[in-house]
Amino acid sequence: MPPLAPMLAKAAATVPPQPESGDPTWSYEPKWDGFRAIIFRDGDEVVLGSRGGKDLARYFPEAVEAVKSELPEKCVVDGELVVPREIDGVTRLSWEALSERIHPAASRVALLSEQTPAQFVGFDLLALGDRDVSIEDFGVRRALLLDCVGGGPSCHVTAATADSAEAMAWFETFEGAGLDGVVAKKLAGPYLPNKREMIKVKHARTADVVLLGYRPHKSQPGIGSMLLGLYDGSELKMVGGASAFTAARRIELLAELEPLRLGDDVVAEGEASRWRSAADRSWIPLRPERVLEVAYDQMEGERFRHAARFLRWRPDRVPDECTFDQLEVPLGEDGGTKRHLVEYYRTVALQGAALRALQDRPTHLQRFPDGIEGEEVYQKRLPAKRPEHVESCEVTFPSGRKADVLRVRSAANIVWAANLGTVTFHPWAVRCPDTDHPDELRIDLDPQPGTGFDEAVAIADEVLRPLLAELGLEGFPKTSGGRGLHVYIPLEARWDFVEVRHAGIALAREVERRSADRATTAWWKEERGERIFIDFNQNARDRTIAAAYSARKTPIATVSTPVTWDELRDVHPDDCTIATVPGLLADRGDPMEAMHDKAFALDVLLEMWEKDLAAGLGDLPYPPNYPKMPGEPKRVQPSKDRDRKNKDG
Repeated sequence: MPPLAPMLAKAAATVPPQPESGDPTWSYEPKWDGFRAIIFRDGDEVVLGSRGGKDLARYFPEAVEAVKSELPEKCVVDGELVVPREIDGVTRLSWEALSERIHPAASRVALLSEQTPAQFVGFDLLALGDRDVSIEDFGVRRALLLDCVGGGPSCHVTAATADSAEAMAWFETFEGAGLDGVVAKKLAGPYLPNKREMIKVKHARTADVVLLGYRPHKSQPGIGSMLLGLYDGSELKMVGGASAFTAARRIELLAELEPLRLGDDVVAEGEASRWRSAADRSWIPLRPERVLEVAYDQMEGERFRHAARFLRWRPDRVPDECTFDQLEVPLGEDGGTKRHLVEYYRTVALQGAALRALQDRPTHLQRFPDGIEGEEVYQKRLPAKRPEHVESCEVTFPSGRKADVLRVRSAANIVWAANLGTVTFHPWAVRCPDTDHPDELRIDLDPQPGTGFDEAVAIADEVLRPLLAELGLEGFPKTSGGRGLHVYIPLEARWDFVEVRHAGIALAREVERRSADRATTAWWKEERGERIFIDFNQNARDRTIAAAYSARKTPIATVSTPVTWDELRDVHPDDCTIATVPGLLADRGDPMEAMHDKAFALDVLLEMWEKDLAAGLGDLPYPPNYPKMPGEPKRVQPSKDRDRKNKDG
């Protein structure tokens, strides 16, 4: 077989974005869950070259015949062998059926070629006739591939797009259908064999590892756990273990691995060993010939942080290919921080919680394109050049000017914004297309110097919660991601911003009346003292609060996290970070999910507002960027108000 190794891919948390201006850099494709195969055809001679350099033709005779009838007379095409099967009325790719095709018996091969025929999906063209096209840019190679492949029943060309949002939509939509994720390729650049020049984003963080040995189960027959390794150059290093097998599978594996056992290679207790810290006389070393795919959470140094999970054997892989290079790598110089942030947003968006918080809301983006130590960009208006799946929504600012801002419609929108360096999402309290009538009243409990999160919790739990119950309302709390606390009340979208703000002032004043020594509505900082400020102006037009499940600019990447009232006393903001919140969501769900099925009227709070007006309590100051509003008092700091000084003097 011609000596040609395939071009490889690095793993990443999300697809690399296109540049904000100029021509696109990347082409995005589905990642097919099959056997990698480079097809060499020269007339009737056909080789199906595996990733490990073996000819798969004997196992897939039907694919050889398809190549002869559907591919050019002389060509080299890189792609994937897959086995589609109809499952529950839906056509999906079957890894199980594909892996069964690697069988030594010719009669079995012939039977399976009829029962589970393979198809070929091409994604790169390396040679056509006598022309070496591997030296051309990928954009050129793909155009030639589309011209010469496709139209037949068994050989196809993969779909591709230059739209990163569409690629992430594929990622979300086709999980479980046999597609393994998304691959990104640079449009400019030649085909580079055995180089990790592509980027892959998989539904699970996985690795191909070498089986080094196993530990017998402590109390039952069979193996207890597998010892796993990766190559670092020529050195095979132990990286962790995989366990959690059923009783029946443990016994099956024991028999299956017996032929690989190194009978004389027994590690004595206390003896130095090439198995390093995992050395123990209970470890049974094996010849490092088998490759398996495992799922893992993350790397800590050169080891899996926790036990990996066995997924499947990889008969199409060879041990030498199992290197550290395949593991997830950062994108860009700010790598770790941005990578983990993007992965966090992808996870909580796909879990549904972050998308619920932002769905259809006009949203501002607090971006740090050069990392959180770099310059902050607070972006309200959407850039003119953006993926077609990123939609806008027109809003009106307090000045009367209008602008198109981000309207979040999908998880892909959230990931797109995260890729731009967005740390915090700031949604309006309205849903498009009605951007004039809020559907949330937001209570922001802001600790002043001398107070902290615990004092904000005490006000929320001891004063605000019972007050809301008296009024027939329900609040949903969340941490701010800092020292404060937010409580949301879902509303019928019938009142404008002015009315919702008045309702918020009435509620804040009643909390202040019930606990004047601990809470205040004083707009001017010099009058607040060591109390919790109830920021009523968060309900004004164009005022926003960090979204639920939004990260914050803190050293440990805290998250504004919804909690139940029962959890409130036990939670601490530092407990909720981009590292911990996805697991918390998976374990106990989203406490704010129930909020989206409720909507309260504002009548009772507006009646309180009218009573306060009748008692001589008027409006309170608006934020400084607002024009002078009807009924608003003087917007002058008390210590600098000459009229007030003269009156008091």
